Formats: sequence, structure tokens, C-alpha cells
Amino acid sequence: MRREGGSPATSAAMLVVAGLAQAGDSAIGAQRRNPGMTFGAGAFAVLHLASAWWLAR
Repeated sequence: MRREGGSPATSAAMLVVAGLAQAGDSAIGAQRRNPGMTFGAGAFAVLHLASAWWLAR
């Protein structure tokens, strides 16, 4: 029986991509001097990348 959600490696890779996209959004927010976008996207970038690290360890 197949487990729902896929493998941890697949989830970690997806979280890395999502984290990098959020980091890009944060950079755009900083460029536009939008603190909500800068810190909100930055916080989610950290969350996604930390989750990817946790799954990959």
C-alpha cells in the first residue's frame, strides 16, 4: 500500500523550491520598500527551508 504524501526526499525538494521562491518574493518586497512583503515572505522562506532541512536530516 502506498503511503500518502510521497517520500521525505520529494517533500524536502519541494520545500527548498518553495523557500527559494519566498526568498525571491522577500527580495522584491525589499526592493519596493514594502515591509509586509519583505518580512512576511522572509519568515515563510525561513520556515520552508528549515522544514526542508529537518526532513533531509
